[in-house]
Amino acid sequence: MISGVELDVWVYPRVKIEAPHDAYEFLQIWDGIIISDETGLLSSLQTEVREYIHSTANKGAGGKPSESQLVQEDAGANRTRRL
Repeated sequence: MISGVELDVWVYPRVKIEAPHDAYEFLQIWDGIIISDETGLLSSLQTEVREYIHSTANKGAGGKPSESQLVQEDAGANRTRRL
């Protein structure tokens, strides 16, 4: 908590991001604010996640949530997200 504001923070080891992965594993960062990204790796990951969400919008592809479902689930959080 900073100045009375509850923040969600995600910290990922570089090896997890660089390894082959499914963007679905990182959905929580889709609307995050990146506070440190010297190599651009996090920005690339966030772009990948946003493209994944856009590509599956309202499809529910592979049994995974659609974009509208993801947004509805996230709406309850109502927090500033930082990476």
